[in-house]
Amino acid sequence: MFLAAHNSFFTTNPPLVVTFSGAASGTWDFTLNGSILYLTTAGAYTFTFNRGGNILVKGVSAGASGGGGGRNSQYADGGNGGGGGAANFTGVDVNVSGGLTYAGRVSSGGSNTEFQIQSSTFYLKLTGASGTSGGSSTVGAGGVNGGTGGAGGIAPSGGPHVSAQSGSSGAAGGGGGGGSDQLRSGAGGGLSTISGSNVSGANGGNGQTSEGDSGGGTGGSGVSVNGATWGGGGGGGGATQTDSGPSGGSGGAGDAGILWITFVS
Repeated sequence: MFLAAHNSFFTTNPPLVVTFSGAASGTWDFTLNGSILYLTTAGAYTFTFNRGGNILVKGVSAGASGGGGGRNSQYADGGNGGGGGAANFTGVDVNVSGGLTYAGRVSSGGSNTEFQIQSSTFYLKLTGASGTSGGSSTVGAGGVNGGTGGAGGIAPSGGPHVSAQSGSSGAAGGGGGGGSDQLRSGAGGGLSTISGSNVSGANGGNGQTSEGDSGGGTGGSGVSVNGATWGGGGGGGGATQTDSGPSGGSGGAGDAGILWITFVS
């Protein structure tokens, strides 16, 4: 009797399987392979499901890179910190159909992380960060926007000396801190408070190591998903006080985005 009931269940409710292609390709059985499919390769995807089912779609968009520090024999400005990526950890409930094709994207370099019916309804859209602006959650209840990158230090040639700023906190991917000008006043990146297991994002590059140069800002705190960090903004590069040779420090890279699908039924 138990075997008959068991077979009847899987005849009417076979395991949910998704086939995907695009930036990465494969087939994922949510019973055999695990209840969560993580997609980390940036780019566009298409998805088809073997049957109708219920899933949660979650994601983080990429953080922006920090700006490079300036170079000048007297005065040079530090680079701005990059904005942090938006995130949706609540998850968007989607009832998928076996007769439809779905499309998605994993964010990098200012593009979005998203999930939709192909050429139709969006269920999730998290815009990528750009410059100092954090990414925004534009579609999908429960999303949060990314933090703003901090401004770089402004050297006296542009007016009164201004110290670099920290990136904003309390959002998904923390914004990176701005690099300091040639008077050595670097600031750290903002922290993310959406998750209890935040890790630092990528650091900004330092200025050159001679006297009069300055350090880069620290990258914003990204959000921890599946043992890695996503969506933090890069720190700004520090300036260098020289009119020849190496330029000021490069800004740090922002953390990449991620899209993941959790099986419900």
